[in-house]
Amino acid sequence: MWKMAHYYRAIYPKFNWERYRTLTDTFGLDDRANLNGFSKGMKRQAATILALSTMPDYLFFDETFDGLDPVMRLMVKKLLAEAVAERDMTVIIASHNLRELEDVCDHVGIMNKGKVIIERSLSELQGNVSKIQVACEGEIPELPEG
Repeated sequence: MWKMAHYYRAIYPKFNWERYRTLTDTFGLDDRANLNGFSKGMKRQAATILALSTMPDYLFFDETFDGLDPVMRLMVKKLLAEAVAERDMTVIIASHNLRELEDVCDHVGIMNKGKVIIERSLSELQGNVSKIQVACEGEIPELPEG
């Protein structure tokens, strides 16, 4: 991971070594270890450490919490919230799991086939969505249009 940090430092001029060391200690990762030997969750942690160490104004994540255990999920959520509060950073997270976003997002956009079909505050979206479960005896009846 240390080699990757040097690579990031060469690309991102605001890369912060102190932040990198603090986050590496926080996650308990050996930064001298080879990333290829890391588990899926450890790779996700390393990616989070490297991303936050670049001190970005905008941070884009794809399936941020995939592969993380519940303790690590909470830690990443906390770190993202702190970064947003301290640096006024914007974080955009792509996820298939809305539940994972409830603790960290205040605004949600839902895409279908590359187009945004719904864009609302998370609280407004949650207030307008209901889950209905139906049990049918025999054949499933055809639903009416509309």
